[in-house]
Amino acid sequence: MSIKSPTGEVPDVSSHGSLVAEVRDLARRHTALAIETLVHIMQYGNKDAARVVAAQALLDRAWGSAVQSLDVGGDTSLRIILDTPHEGGR
Repeated sequence: MSIKSPTGEVPDVSSHGSLVAEVRDLARRHTALAIETLVHIMQYGNKDAARVVAAQALLDRAWGSAVQSLDVGGDTSLRIILDTPHEGGR
């Protein structure tokens, strides 16, 4: 599989880590357009589900995912926090 950047460059695939970093960097170049697209879908989408998903994606990007709680019965509960790794993380 050959991945090319918008400039036609082929990323170095000699190691998995560098490929992941290059794909991430290529995706980040489209952040502004992706957000504009989500805003457009949120405002003008034909289906309620599409508008809700777009709005949720924007809120998650701006404020992070909501905390999820799970009742495991009795007086005990388990809190699960879903988050993406920070830069330089896993």
